[in-house]
Amino acid sequence: MIGAYRPPGARSGGGRGGGLAERMRLEREGAGVAKKVEGVSSILAKNRAQSGGGAKIPVGYVPDEPAKKSKSAIAKEKKKVKEEADKKRKEEEEAAQKVLEAERLSSPEAQLEEKEKKAKKVRKALKAIEDLKAKEGAGAELNEDQRKKVAGEDELRRQLAALGL
Repeated sequence: MIGAYRPPGARSGGGRGGGLAERMRLEREGAGVAKKVEGVSSILAKNRAQSGGGAKIPVGYVPDEPAKKSKSAIAKEKKKVKEEADKKRKEEEEAAQKVLEAERLSSPEAQLEEKEKKAKKVRKALKAIEDLKAKEGAGAELNEDQRKKVAGEDELRRQLAALGL
């Protein structure tokens, strides 16, 4: 009869099932499953020899098998190594950038360029103050921040004079 249900005990010919109890019995006797699985019988024999020959070992216990890392543990380890390498590389790049920046700033051309940038910024702020004064002269009311900006005009003029540009 094709397609008929057969319980697990009736499936593989001999009439005996391949359940856990059967496998445990065969393993205790040292036959059957231990011989079917490659290497297990040699591990069992080795364990028996180490434990004094006749000592009982828990069923399924294989102490000498090397511990294997899971895929996620291996992936985490690789990620950690990569992050450490990236961090080291980034620190080296930052150190090199600092050295280059220090060399660039030490040159007279760079110092002049920095002064010009500061002067441009101060001039822009003075222009904004002039615009605010014109607004105030036209009758517009200035808010508190705008009044503070206008009050700081003298300091900006002193900074511009100190730059010497």
